[in-house]
Parts: sequence; structure tokens; C-alpha cells
Amino acid sequence: MKLKLRRPIILFFLTLVYLLTGCVSLDTDTDVGSIMEPPVIKHAQSGKIVDDRYIATSSFLVGDTVNFVISLKGPNEHITKVHLKEYYPENVNQDHTEFKPINAIPRSTKSKSIMLKDPIEFIGPPGERKFVIQVEDKENNFSNAVDLYLILHQR
Repeated sequence: MKLKLRRPIILFFLTLVYLLTGCVSLDTDTDVGSIMEPPVIKHAQSGKIVDDRYIATSSFLVGDTVNFVISLKGPNEHITKVHLKEYYPENVNQDHTEFKPINAIPRSTKSKSIMLKDPIEFIGPPGERKFVIQVEDKENNFSNAVDLYLILHQR
């Protein structure tokens, strides 16, 4: 009787081990036993690139080059893309522009923030602009959306 009872228990445990190791995909770049969480943006700011230096500001002139520093809740090494939507003032015929995804680069090795690999140039009519910013990680998870308001002045 003991032999007949052992066989189902052994099969149960073998099946359990198979299911736990063969069907669950774990990301080895994160903590062992955890599944990668979607990224979370804590804060975003805009800035000008002047003499290869980043200067935080929310006021720009038409033609200025702008970059965004995006602070994250967790590590930045998994972030691959930044998604931007730019909303125009009400007096413009076009509602918004959605930029193609922009590659992200770490701002520094110590911080939990990223920047755009390729900053963008401000064009178009002056006025207040709203940017909606999201980031995407290597697993194609999207972050929360953050709004950032800027002012574009005529040269």
C-alpha cells in the first residue's frame, strides 16, 4: 500500500517542480524571484543644452534645443525609450504632436534618472506647451504619464 501512495506524491512534486521552473519566466537582471515591474516616473524637468551643459528651465526661445531629465522610482538601466506628446496653445490649428520614441540614456551612473539621447529643437509658434512624458523599459512596459508645462517665446 505504501508503494502505491508514494508514486502519486512523487508525481505531484515532479509536476509542481516542472510548473514552477519551466513555465514561470523570471527576469535575471532584477532581484531573484521577482518579475519586472513597470517603470515609475517620480519627476520630470526640462532644460537647455548650453556649451554641452544641462541648465534646468521651463522657458525657451523658438529654436532652442531642449532635453528632459526624468527621475525614476527604481533603477534606470532597463529604460530604453522616452515617449513624448507635445500639446500646442489653443490658437494653433494642430492639437498635438506625438514624437517617435526617443532613445533614453542614463544621466549619470549614480542617479536614478535618464535623459533623451537626442535632444529636440523647439519649433512652431510661441506660447505655453504641455508635454506628456512616458518611459518604456526593455520588456515594453510603459510608465505612468507625467505632464510638464513649458513656455516658448519668440526670438
